Amino acid sequence: MIDHPAGQAIESPRAVLDGGSQQPALSAGRATLTPPDVSVVVPARDASACIEACLLSLETQTLSRDRFEVIVVDNGSTDDTVAKAEAMGARCLSAQGITVYGARNAGVTVARGHVLAFTDSDCQVDDRWLETGLSSLWDCDIVAGRIAPPLSARGMLADYDRHIGRRHWGPDANCAAGNALVRRAVFDALGGFDALHGTAGDSLFSMRARAAGFRIRYCDDVVVYHPVDGWMRRVRGAFREGLGSSLKEPMLYGALRPHRKLLRRVGNLCGQMRAAARNGWSARQRGEVTILQLVAMLWAVGVLTTLGYVATGVARCAPRIARRLARD
Repeated sequence: MIDHPAGQAIESPRAVLDGGSQQPALSAGRATLTPPDVSVVVPARDASACIEACLLSLETQTLSRDRFEVIVVDNGSTDDTVAKAEAMGARCLSAQGITVYGARNAGVTVARGHVLAFTDSDCQVDDRWLETGLSSLWDCDIVAGRIAPPLSARGMLADYDRHIGRRHWGPDANCAAGNALVRRAVFDALGGFDALHGTAGDSLFSMRARAAGFRIRYCDDVVVYHPVDGWMRRVRGAFREGLGSSLKEPMLYGALRPHRKLLRRVGNLCGQMRAAARNGWSARQRGEVTILQLVAMLWAVGVLTTLGYVATGVARCAPRIARRLARD
């Protein structure tokens, strides 16, 4: 047994993965699971404008349709989200009055697949999303995929998302719930997402997984497309992340003294800036961006990073204000 950072005991990874028939059999070239292999969980709330495009992208998967199921978890919609989802053949579940992470957990309770795949209602998945994701699970427990802007998206923020902002920083990157595949046995062993809060649930899940010894792999070719957020939506997102930072701090810094916490933060910031510059310059060398686009992307890195630290400070000193600013 492994002690959860919050005190909960978790089975060791080997015990979980050697659990017999509950563990899917995966191979490097092709997944070989008994149907349904995968349960795709999509939380939705007032998603009438985008749910059909999301579900249509799942219908065009290269993975055979009989090998996965689609579960849409309606989180209190007041529009025709459920009607449209049912018309597209999705299995719908109502889970009102809970956080988006609670909605994902609710979807898992009715899921039948040995592998869980998570995306969001405003996303469209690549045609090979499930097939590539399953193949990538052969030597890890959680696959963290890439969230990219639509191929047709243009502009500074689209360039930033494509080459820098939504790229993972390295092997210690956390998975995002908008694009993740998880072995069901691992998800159950970790107790699912933290459903009490509407932010940072995927980061906390990733941290708990690593602390328990499970393996997370970032796969650049497991792709989900997400619309490019405007500046105001990014501001609100920064304040949501700021509120979530207090939840992550105990696992990130433990009982470090204040000056050591500061040094760790500075180190993390420097690492992010180096990775941003490296990714941007790589895109320039591949001819994907011009010098002016590269400069604009790095300017966006500075602005959004500064905004993130300001939002974190406000969340600590005035959480009520931060919650108001984080609302959509």
